Amino acid sequence: MPEVIVEMAEGRTLAQKRTLVAALTKAVADSLELDPALVAITLHEIPLEHKAKGGVLFCDRPEKVAMRAAAQAADIAADQTPLAT
Repeated sequence: MPEVIVEMAEGRTLAQKRTLVAALTKAVADSLELDPALVAITLHEIPLEHKAKGGVLFCDRPEKVAMRAAAQAADIAADQTPLAT
């Protein structure tokens, strides 16, 4: 059973994570010619305070902070959407 581990800064929406794991699963299953049910994906979200690039913490980068806030707002809005019956 192949396992893919993705490390990324926090700040993606649940919808984005669903899209990512679906695409990764398909790519691995197609490449290895196996059942997609055998592909395991683990997402490690790194807090912005624990990741840096170019000597600057992500929490000190306005674009990263804005991305995290937008993702949180989108997830809250999605949770408040009534379920179809």
